[in-house]
Amino acid sequence: MLYSKKQKISIILFLFAIIILTLFLIKFQLDPIFEESTINRGVEAYFDISNANKTIFYFLALIIITPNLFTINYFKYKNNSFINLITERINLKTYTLKITVKVFLDSFLFYLLLNVAIIAMIHFTYSPIDFTKETLTFIFSPNPFLNFGLYILFSCIGFGIYNIFLIQMIYIIKNEFMFRAFSLLNFILSLISVIMFKQIFLQTGLSNELAGVISSFITPMNLLTPGLLFECYGLLSFTLSAI
Repeated sequence: MLYSKKQKISIILFLFAIIILTLFLIKFQLDPIFEESTINRGVEAYFDISNANKTIFYFLALIIITPNLFTINYFKYKNNSFINLITERINLKTYTLKITVKVFLDSFLFYLLLNVAIIAMIHFTYSPIDFTKETLTFIFSPNPFLNFGLYILFSCIGFGIYNIFLIQMIYIIKNEFMFRAFSLLNFILSLISVIMFKQIFLQTGLSNELAGVISSFITPMNLLTPGLLFECYGLLSFTLSAI
């Protein structure tokens, strides 16, 4: 199933909007510590923009717009007579597998392109991304280059997994408005759950960081921005949310 012309335009406009938002955040929102000459300002700016604890607007934009870009067509046409004809020929399981793979690949490529656009804006308009300087945010590896690369890879995979999760909801949610709002509602409810679960895990003697990571397994933040919620245990937080 191809995307409509309207959706393609929406994707392009969304990319431009994120780029403009990136420029705004770079200019007005970044931590003053990044002015230190020894700090890898470009990399830290990227993590700061991606971190929902510091710049919630970027993450909310992804949460709100994502279902309207990648999954809404499948919701609209799930009872379409042409789709019913397709499922009769290739069976529902095969059709579901095909759209799942397509949604994952489209999501992965889109998020990769979005990250490349943001990194380019930071590199050319704010500060060059230089891995010879000190990095403050270590999520996946103590090696700055590997840490940066793994974060981008897992966040792209996580974005694909999250959209696969949304595509499964078309068989559960019947109302189109509720489907469009589900991603945002899920995000809000998951944050409330994280706070509750964290307090429970703290009572078992776990450290504050580890209790936070384990309790946040139900939030999409660990898929779209793995490890940034508590700035630690990137692979563990990603794996728990993915499962």
